[in-house]
Order: sequence, then C-alpha cells, then structure tokens
Amino acid sequence: ITQVPVGRFSLERYFSKNNGLAGHSYTLAAGVIDGIKEFDPDFFGISRKEAEDMDPQQRLALELAWECLEHAQIRASLLRGSPTGVYIGASGMDNSLQIPDDLCMASPYAMTGSNLSIISNRISHVFDLHGPSLTVDTACSSSMLAVHLACEALRSGEISQAFAGGVNILLAPHGFIGFSKARMLSPDGRCKVFDASGNGYVRSEGGGCLLLKHLDKALEDDYNILGLIAGNGANSDGHTTGIALPNGKMQADLVSSVYERFELDKNKLVYVEAHGTGTAAGDPIEAVSIGTVLGEPLKRTRKLYIGSAKGNIGHLEAASGMAGIIKALLILQHGQIPQNLHFCTPNEQIDFEDLNIKVPQKLLRLPSAGGAELISVNSFGFGGANAHVVLQRAPKKRRKKVAPSQNNLLPPLFLSASSQRSLRELARECAKSLSGKDASQVTAFASSLASGRDSLPLRTVFTAGTITVLINAMERC
Repeated sequence: ITQVPVGRFSLERYFSKNNGLAGHSYTLAAGVIDGIKEFDPDFFGISRKEAEDMDPQQRLALELAWECLEHAQIRASLLRGSPTGVYIGASGMDNSLQIPDDLCMASPYAMTGSNLSIISNRISHVFDLHGPSLTVDTACSSSMLAVHLACEALRSGEISQAFAGGVNILLAPHGFIGFSKARMLSPDGRCKVFDASGNGYVRSEGGGCLLLKHLDKALEDDYNILGLIAGNGANSDGHTTGIALPNGKMQADLVSSVYERFELDKNKLVYVEAHGTGTAAGDPIEAVSIGTVLGEPLKRTRKLYIGSAKGNIGHLEAASGMAGIIKALLILQHGQIPQNLHFCTPNEQIDFEDLNIKVPQKLLRLPSAGGAELISVNSFGFGGANAHVVLQRAPKKRRKKVAPSQNNLLPPLFLSASSQRSLRELARECAKSLSGKDASQVTAFASSLASGRDSLPLRTVFTAGTITVLINAMERC
C-alpha cells in the first residue's frame, strides 16, 4: 500500500485531512499497479488510435485473459468459435469521468473505450468467443458474482467453458472523495480486518482471471488445474436500515444454502477467506455469520481460521473477489495459511471464542481433512449483493513422461512474439524461469512452450548443449 501516483489526478487539489472540506478526500492511500498506460495493441489486433481511448480496465482484462490461457497451457486459437462465456466484474467508471468536457474532442472510439460492457466484450471479440459476454456490476462482489454466473451457465450446458474475473483501476478522485464523505476509508491507510482499531478500508487496483471448465473435460484436455469449485451461490440483503449496511442474516443464509445445495461437509472446512474490509459495521456482522454457520459446528474439534487479503493489498473493490479466490487457491496449493496483517487487538464487538473463529497472527500449517480440505470465500457488495464460493484442492495430475533428446542434448527452445521487444523480454523471462532447473525440467519447459502456446509472427529458436549456455544465450537476446 502506497498512495495514488503522480499523474493520475491532482493530488494537491483533492487532498485534505479536513473531511469537512467539500471536494476533498482525507486519504490518498492506495494499492496501485505499475504501468497502467503500457499496452501492446498490435498483439491484440487493435489500432493504436483505438487503444488510446480504451479504458485501462479493458486493457488489463485482455492481458489477464491471455496470461490465463498461457498458465493453463491452452492455445488461444483452440477457443475460436467456441461457446465460451466471458463474465468480468467491474464497476469503476473512472475512465469515462476523464473524458474532456469539450465534446468536440470525442473520437469514434469514445463510447467503446469507456463503456463497462466492452470490458468483457473485448475478450470475446479478440478471441472470437461465441458464448454469453457480460460485465457484472454489483460493486465489491462483482467478480464473485461473475464466477457464480459462469458456474451456473456451465452446469446448465449453456457454455463449454468460461473466463471469469474482475478488474479495477483508480484514475479519478471521485471515488476517494465520495467514500471519504461516507467515512468508509481508513485515514491511516491500513485495512485492519477484525481488529479493534479497524477504521475503514484502503482502495486498491488490480485484477484476476480464471478459466472455468467441467472437471472431467479439463482432465480430458490435460489443462493445468489449480483447484475445484465445490459450491457457489448468491443472494441479496433486501431491505436494511440503509442500502450500504449489511444484513447478517442474509449473509448467514447464503453460506448455509451453498453448503446444503452442494452437500458439503463442514468438517472438511479449514479456512474462510472473509470479505473483511476492516470497517466498524461490516466486520462484526460478517464474523457472526461465519462463526454461527461454519465456526460453531467445529467446536468439538478445532478453531476455524478466518482472514482477508485486504490487510495485504487493500480492497480491489469490483475485483476483490478474485484476490480472495486466488489467495484461497494458494493456501490449498502450499498447505499454509498466511498471517493476517494489521491484526493486533481483537475487535471487542466480535466474540471470537463463542463463535469458534480465530484470525491467524503468524504463518500456520493448514489443518488436514484427509486431502478433501475446503476453503470458503465471502464477497459482499455495498448495495446488498452477496456471493459465496467454496474451493477444494485440484486432483493430482499425472505427470507426462517427456522423452529425452537424442544424445542427452537439451531440446530446442521455440519462442514467438508479436514484436522484437516482446520477443527479447520473453527470452529474458524464460531465462529467469530456467535458472536452477535440471535437464528434465528444461525439457518439460520446452515441450510446454511448443505445445501449449500459439506461434506468433516473430519467432526464434535457442539450442545449446548445457543449461548455462542456453540461459546466457537468452539473456543476451
């Protein structure tokens, strides 16, 4: 967590510690990503003129979708014309707020560049996907609702697979000012989830993208599987005292309904990634709903650990559900629960003992449930839209035996990109990836590059007798 970087908007013009001063925010603390203006439009077949007017959220979504395919080792060309759905959570309108007041300055790409619907449509257009393509806006629960909708479409047979994700970019002062006036933001720039000193959240930007598919088909297609979605659900708070105030009963009802619908064993639950914003109103209500439905049934055996990634990276707002899911997948992958940052003094409004919940204050080993461990992920929109997803470990994948090269030489390493600069950067990134690897790992790496990635216009090949020579050649590219 740093602060809004210079160049996004005038920091001096819109910042004041005096919250009573109109048109100002009392904090500019934020989690930001670098290089939001950097984009390779040629790679995606987009003209540079059109790219100039594209919302950076569209650019980020495209990059994430491509990286998602590469991580799964799926050639993008295989998806063309398929009934693949695209469900992207987004609610930030910052880019459209930056359109000049002089309407004579509007370009032919002004509307497609700023409309939220185009964030998902860009992915469908670039990859030629024929399934439903929609941008989901339920505020902070947007990306989790996107996952929920994608799962339901998969179960109905409407689509064969789906991109599901979320993006959020902070470009304008409006959100900082509005949330400051509502006193939702932390004045000290720290998101202190479930802590007595919790005084609001920290705005952050970023995104994440998943490719969802039925397990049997993913195994058949030899995808790189990170985890299973064991259950999902969504509901709404309905009428509350104020539209931005949560409804604990509806949160609890949602969690109960997901476990009942998918016949999930609560004894297998080992961790809950909470929405956890560090706000005085939200944290106690969520803690009670988690503890009542999931914590208390485990009282005879163990404590239920709960935490939130927002202590580490802030609140990604519409994309925050992606951060929660990715953290949960990493916990399952590594078998460890990370420390929940900024948790020092338990919030007195939460009866942790009676609810049988505990916030990790150091790195912990994940409790065992015989290999069938479950992790729940909560997400709530400040308008009352709630979503819940339960994750499970991926099945162990049988490693394919890669035939050794003749004379025990290293196999050729084929790389391709859309520009000379990209090709050089790719070679250097591959060199880093191969550092410390043995010959069999290099062979497997070369095989995955050759079979799991489309060949792009500019291509090169590296051959070498030793790994050291291979790495040096790529570093000098």
